[in-house]
Amino acid sequence: MYATYSKTQYTTAKQGCNCQHEEPKPNCCDITCLSRPNYFCGHLLSDADLSLEQNYVREKNRLRNKTLTGHGVVCGLGLACDFECPGFIDIEKGYAIDDCGNDLIVCSPARFNVIQALRNKKWIVDQPEPAPCLPKEKLPPDCDIKQCFYIVACYAEEQSDYTAPFQSGCKSGPSDCQPTRIHETVRFDVVSKLPKQRTYFQTMKRHIDDCFAEFSEGALGQKLVASKTEISEAIEGKAVFNPEKDRYCAIFCELRAHFLHLLKVKPGVNECYLEAELRHLNCPTDRNGYTDNMQDAFCKLIALIARYQNDCVLSGLAFSCPSPCEPGCVVLGAVEILNGKIVRVCNTPRSYVWSFANFWQVLFYTLMTNAAVSQYAVHAQFQGPDGVRQPGPRREPGCCPDYDTDCRRFLAQIYANPKARAYAAYSPVMAFDSAIGAMYRSFDFTDTSLFSAAMLNDMKPEEFAVANKTLGANIDIAEPAATFTPNAFQQFTSAMLFDVKQPLVAVKEPGTGVITAIPDFLAMSDPATTRVAAFTESERKIAVLEKQLEAREAAHTELLGKFTELADKFEQFSAASVPAGKKKKPDPSEEGGGGNQ
Repeated sequence: MYATYSKTQYTTAKQGCNCQHEEPKPNCCDITCLSRPNYFCGHLLSDADLSLEQNYVREKNRLRNKTLTGHGVVCGLGLACDFECPGFIDIEKGYAIDDCGNDLIVCSPARFNVIQALRNKKWIVDQPEPAPCLPKEKLPPDCDIKQCFYIVACYAEEQSDYTAPFQSGCKSGPSDCQPTRIHETVRFDVVSKLPKQRTYFQTMKRHIDDCFAEFSEGALGQKLVASKTEISEAIEGKAVFNPEKDRYCAIFCELRAHFLHLLKVKPGVNECYLEAELRHLNCPTDRNGYTDNMQDAFCKLIALIARYQNDCVLSGLAFSCPSPCEPGCVVLGAVEILNGKIVRVCNTPRSYVWSFANFWQVLFYTLMTNAAVSQYAVHAQFQGPDGVRQPGPRREPGCCPDYDTDCRRFLAQIYANPKARAYAAYSPVMAFDSAIGAMYRSFDFTDTSLFSAAMLNDMKPEEFAVANKTLGANIDIAEPAATFTPNAFQQFTSAMLFDVKQPLVAVKEPGTGVITAIPDFLAMSDPATTRVAAFTESERKIAVLEKQLEAREAAHTELLGKFTELADKFEQFSAASVPAGKKKKPDPSEEGGGGNQ
């Protein structure tokens, strides 16, 4: 995408850098350099001055729309069946913005003849009429032909109020009438395919894949994997100098050569001196300090590769201005045609412009409508070959939504509660309403039954014990296994207000003994913290029983050891008490035994 320069600006830039470039050509919806008229007393105004004034305002508005607001439906413009005029659909009044920033305003409800538009484009597939003289029993069977098309709204202008211009100061002779008004209108149309769109996530993923492709699939990546043993040895300081065949140096030079080739094919847009830095890297040839020098060379090479990758990813975050090569219309919805008749109208697929004025409306539309037919939605779960229910294939964006309905489950829910499906429908509304209510409750500083955990921060253990008892709070102390650093969610949740009966945990920093209080369940989810106290009464009882069991096992082990020790002493005592003239009965297991002695 190129910006639009004036001739003077372009010539100055080209001469200042002494580079040979072709003059950039603006795209159809690209950013336009603006100028406005300068009025002064005695200025003789012309039609060019007034037209420039209008163009300045219009281009500024379009620029703000497409860069700050976005494109899509803003409000209204819902589609509905027209039961009075067959072949028509009703379009609600509303407002939209196309991808060039034009305002699409439908100031009153409108009707659109879909069937006539399709017939003009010769897109309707009709059944062939049977021969008039063919017997009824020989008529071909009916074939239902279902088609899907999309309704779009496009920016248009209409001229009106024509008049003959005043001739003085203009060209001589009679003049044609000129319009004195230009109406910004909306033209409805029907298309057979949706415009190609790529989400920001898809664009960013493609950019990241491109940054790492050579290092995972290309020659450089293959060499890194194939030589991982030698590279690991060199980086760990285990490279051994071999004057006859230096395999470490050979691998280093090959990696550097592949990286230099990559910089020629795809230079880093943020790296102006990376190639020179890479050429200054050389593998050591001297035996003295060979291991350390080879380790340093490989580490510097890997560091340059990592820098190239990181800069490549970050460069993609500086996104360009939206500028489509071909201006498109705004998709309002879809219609299903069966044998030349409209059988269904829906408001999907369409995209909305997110703003503070319609945030909740667009959010619920996305969750409840668009999500059901978008590429992120999946069909209902199906029974897998192993008996486990698995998600079905992803839906492809298409016409009106096709709902997966299990009639048995549908009726089972209705029989359980007649409003079961209603509860399912407004579940997102309930979820957000409950979450907002909980937020209000968590920050109600006027409620004296709530307190902030921040008041317990930086307390010494003895101070904390007094405060915990005074508040009557349910706060336990945890001993962190390492320095505890709360994450962003923990930091946010810790700032809320808590009920005195709500379980919290106070993390005591090692060495300092300083206490920081955080919500209890977050401490349990952090592996850096080892809880000493239990959470609930039942868990406390379990902890007590576990300690008792450990004590009994220890006592049992101790008694067993003492018993073994006494048994050994008794055996020694018995052997020593045998009379001298009395022989000990031989052990059959001893060599030469068996009772023959």
